[in-house]
This record gives sequence, C-alpha cells and structure tokens, in this order.
Amino acid sequence: MQYVIPLVAVTFGAVFFVQSFSFPHLMADPGGPALFPRIVAAGAVIGGMALLVQAFLQRAPAIARAGVRSEFRWRERSSEIAIFLLVLILPIGVNYLGFNAYLFIFMAIGLRISGIGTSKSIIISALSTVGIYVAYSKVLGAILPSGILFS
Repeated sequence: MQYVIPLVAVTFGAVFFVQSFSFPHLMADPGGPALFPRIVAAGAVIGGMALLVQAFLQRAPAIARAGVRSEFRWRERSSEIAIFLLVLILPIGVNYLGFNAYLFIFMAIGLRISGIGTSKSIIISALSTVGIYVAYSKVLGAILPSGILFS
C-alpha cells in the first residue's frame, strides 16, 4: 500500500501536466493559464517519485530478510492520506472556489493535519496565500482562476 499513493500521485501529476498543454496560450499572460497546473503537476510527480524511492529504501531490508512482511498501518498514515486527498481535489477546488480561496483552505487544512495549531495554520495560510497571489498575479502577471462560485 505504501507504493499505491506515490504511484497515483505520479500518474495524476503526469496526466495533469500533459493536459496543461491543451490550455490556450495568451499573449498578455507569459506563463498562460497552464503555469500553475504545470508547477503543481511537476511537484506531484517529483514528490511521488521521492516517496517511491523512500518506500523502496525502507522496504529493502525487509525484502532481504525474506519472510518479514511490513503492514500498512492506516492510523499512522491517516494524515498522509488526508493530505493526498486534498491534493487530488485541488483542480476541482480551484475550479469552483478559485485559486486564492482554495489555496487558503488547502494550506490551512494541510497545516492543521500536519499538527500545527489552528491559529498558526490560519495565519501561515493567509500570509502564504497573499505572497503567492502577489508573486503570480502581480510579479509574473499570471491570470489566476476566480472560480465558478465567485465569478
């Protein structure tokens, strides 16, 4: 099971990356609407590959001992699974809520799941969302999705 999540992340990342090439190219927007999906997809592929390597390296001694079987423990992996599910619904969330709203929610929930307190999660998420918005929208001039619910 520890190979399933990284393989799905690599697969979804690769699919989203390839799909981003079908997005329209705007002359006024140097990165185009595909800039953020490509960055997220590349991150998913790189992160998934890193998790695959880590899982293989952790499992290698057990394979060498033959007969020792490691079990997948759901409770120990619940936070990883929750964050993985948040990443999977990222494109849907950005489409409906818009980039800024979903990024804030995504980061706040992700930080909270990771064990950071609620108030710190909200503050870090708000500051990060503003910073990322300024970097993409103002500095790079990228057009960020506003979402179906807020348009």
